[in-house]
Amino acid sequence: MPKNRVVLAACPPFALPTLEKVLGGYVTLLHVSSLEAAEAALRTNSRISAVVCGVHFDESRMYDLLALVKREFPHLSFVCVRVLDAEIPRISREALRIASESMGASGYVDYPSLIEKHGSDDAEGYLRSHVLARVPSQASGG
Repeated sequence: MPKNRVVLAACPPFALPTLEKVLGGYVTLLHVSSLEAAEAALRTNSRISAVVCGVHFDESRMYDLLALVKREFPHLSFVCVRVLDAEIPRISREALRIASESMGASGYVDYPSLIEKHGSDDAEGYLRSHVLARVPSQASGG
């Protein structure tokens, strides 16, 4: 599959290797680690076709980025993902999913929980298919 699709990867630098491992062979990831950098990239790079945002993005500003994308770039899919296996109570993980989806995210993936339940290979496959299903085959206008 050609990597002609660009996905904005909004996450802390230490979460990027996981996203690269899972998605790097399928899309081009454009990494940003701050809300300001994400907004600048969205405004200047018309090739971005979706956003994958980690829950720990820019000191928990995932919802700020989601609100920006839904308001100013509503054509873009926005997938929230918990990449890091930080200790978060189960009730809080469920609250993250509910809030993400109620604010208009295209989906929420709790990657560490998937690994725990199904193993690394199945978790990678699920995350990959979940994101790729929400990335258009080609960027609009092409």
